[in-house]
Amino acid sequence: MNTKTFKNPARLFFLVSIILLNATSVSAKQLKNQLYKHASPYLAMHGTDPVQWQDWSEAVVKRAKKENKLIYISSGYFSCHWCHVMQRESYKNKDVAKILNKYFIPVKVDRELNPALDARLIDFVEKTQGQAGWPLNVFITPEGYPLVGMTYLPKDNFIKVLNNLKQQWKEKNDYLKSVAQQATTQLLAEQKTSAEKNLTTADKQNLVQQYLLQAADLMDEIQGGFGQQNKFPSVPQLISLLHIIKNQPLKSYIKIKWQDFLVTTLESIARQGLRDHVNGGFFRYTVDPNWQIPHFEKMLYDNAQLTVLYFEAGAFFKRQDFTDIAIETLTFMQTDLASPLGVIAASLSAVDNKGIEGGCYVWQQGDLKKYLSPSQFKLADKYWKLVNNEALESGYHLIQRNSLTESARLVGISEASATRTIAAAKQALRKVRSNLQCPIDTKPVAAWLGLGLQAFTLGAEQTANKTFKQHAKKLYQFIQNKLWKDKTLYRSIKLKKGKVIAVGAAGLEDYAFVAAGIYQYAKLTNNPAAKQLAVKLAKQAWYRFYKKDGWYLAEKPLIKYTIGKAALEDSPLPSPSAVLIKTSLLLKEKDLEKLAKKALLKGGDKIEEAPYWYASQIDVIREFL
Repeated sequence: MNTKTFKNPARLFFLVSIILLNATSVSAKQLKNQLYKHASPYLAMHGTDPVQWQDWSEAVVKRAKKENKLIYISSGYFSCHWCHVMQRESYKNKDVAKILNKYFIPVKVDRELNPALDARLIDFVEKTQGQAGWPLNVFITPEGYPLVGMTYLPKDNFIKVLNNLKQQWKEKNDYLKSVAQQATTQLLAEQKTSAEKNLTTADKQNLVQQYLLQAADLMDEIQGGFGQQNKFPSVPQLISLLHIIKNQPLKSYIKIKWQDFLVTTLESIARQGLRDHVNGGFFRYTVDPNWQIPHFEKMLYDNAQLTVLYFEAGAFFKRQDFTDIAIETLTFMQTDLASPLGVIAASLSAVDNKGIEGGCYVWQQGDLKKYLSPSQFKLADKYWKLVNNEALESGYHLIQRNSLTESARLVGISEASATRTIAAAKQALRKVRSNLQCPIDTKPVAAWLGLGLQAFTLGAEQTANKTFKQHAKKLYQFIQNKLWKDKTLYRSIKLKKGKVIAVGAAGLEDYAFVAAGIYQYAKLTNNPAAKQLAVKLAKQAWYRFYKKDGWYLAEKPLIKYTIGKAALEDSPLPSPSAVLIKTSLLLKEKDLEKLAKKALLKGGDKIEEAPYWYASQIDVIREFL
């Protein structure tokens, strides 16, 4: 279960805890599960649940108002382990389904198709419960106000919550509606910019310094990365740090400190458990602070961003091994993440087709010796090792023990020979893994394809691999011909008898990341039509998502818990507002430049409060202010 922590939930924690700890409506036409054969693989897997899941829409809100029922929104995604667990334990259970169907309007959301809704609900649960993650489960009043939320709960606990909330809603729903509305009003008031500060050029260096100070407080100098619990790659922060040490005048000892930290982090990510050493690609995060045991889902957006990071780091540090990892990751995206639509799929699941977490990736003791030749095993035993801990019950995870140079020395062979031997060992192990079916979420996601286009474009620039440029062209053409129509970008699509059907509404991140990817592709290919498409996408993004009170992630939010922000934070993805501002400035189109220069000055007070979470915005400020 992925979680984020909010530092001060006390003000609202008591209010919503009453509902959880103490935990009827007019009968109407019976609900019917709407998710059967849905275009989203995640939603489709819930299509045969006894819970009568509804697809999120305005019709759901209208029905909730008419029947005076709470809406139960459960948000998750295909590759999420704990989402599968909660489905197996609760949503397949007839007792749970009976309560949900009768007393609530149950809604299943694929967070990858509706990221704006998910982001708002994550924020609500963080601020009221102290932490949040997936599966994310939130009860919404008919008026659209979040009432109470939680993450994974075992079946018996979940039933208690449902029964308690059902009873309270029956007895005092007017009071609960008031509580939800007051909570939303309070939380949104706290997010508003009190006295908006316009940045000046004098603020630029200060923001960079404040960012470095906060990053230093969070950095792990020994193992690399940020934090002392689970470890995420934090690519937006690492790329911003790399740009700072490349371009900012820093005192030599400070520059050396951050260079050492970046190298340590990149080596840990590459050598330890976040990376798949057999098939390539990166997992989403590790459950420990030492990068050993991953949460086994593989996401397109992580792999695209890490590709860019390793290409840039390889060039800056003159490290061919970093560049090789970037090349390997692009190859993984071309093969293991290949989509039937000819582009890149969204993710590979954390569980195998038998429901075993990590089943597609873990090994058993003796497997290396079993599947490798004696000479391969002799070297592999020095190069790799198998690790396990209490978080991993299904087997052992392969990580790197020694460098290839050191491994070759230990077995008394040349490094060239060791390189060939390890390549052969990987090929032998891949054949074993090819017999395993790792479920894949095949849907295309516009924002992530934009990140993928950036990665393949950079790969084409920095290597002689012609397939990278070909793949970039394929991505560009897919976006142009399938995802873009009548000045509108689709978040995702399905093809039915050759006809394109939109799936999900595109948000700010889709327009921003796709515009950035197409701009970079236009530069690579000197393609005027591609550049003009980037301009159109950027203009639509400003028109749809930038208002007087700031940035919005979506155009038509159906819940009340939403507000414009002067600047948007980074998440595992870079800030979409920062990406759009940068792309608009690079396009050098008069109207876009005017909007971008003005927006770049906004949100100074929020950025100063938490610069680490605005790394991408600070990077753009550093470059353009």
